[in-house]
Amino acid sequence: MLVADPELAPVIARSEQLGGFWHFVGMHLHLEYTHTRLADAIQF
Repeated sequence: MLVADPELAPVIARSEQLGGFWHFVGMHLHLEYTHTRLADAIQF
């Protein structure tokens, strides 16, 4: 049986928030990169 440590609860919540944030940043960078590649391809 898993016992949730009250001390760890905020740490886990914080790491999940950071994970979501970095996932969002990575997706944004990927979209920017893809958009730039498409713009370059259309130019030539």
